Amino acid sequence: MKEIKIGERIKKVRMQKGLSASYLAELTGLSQQYISLVENNKTTPSLKSLYKIASALESTPSILIDDNRWNDTPIFLYHILDEDLKSFLLREENIGYLKLAKEIKDKNISEDDMKALINILYKNK
Repeated sequence: MKEIKIGERIKKVRMQKGLSASYLAELTGLSQQYISLVENNKTTPSLKSLYKIASALESTPSILIDDNRWNDTPIFLYHILDEDLKSFLLREENIGYLKLAKEIKDKNISEDDMKALINILYKNK
């Protein structure tokens, strides 16, 4: 069984969002030392802490811990989508949309255009 490196995932998302570890600590109410321990895989966060971290990162605990979700979810989309669109993309039957989003990300499509495209898919589903 593949070991889940949740701390590395948390750190990657935090850095993609341009947040410092101290700011993530402030957002979550957790200590900076605890965030560092989690990100360096020295400790595993409790469910409560994981939920706080995921919320502060505008993500979900399932994305941070599930290998399939992690591999198929473009984290870069999460800060531009509302809750309905996030839950739409996380449904198993919509994995194809996630893969499409990952493919077109490298084509320099703006966030506004990406959001508009996802809205169109959502409304036509």
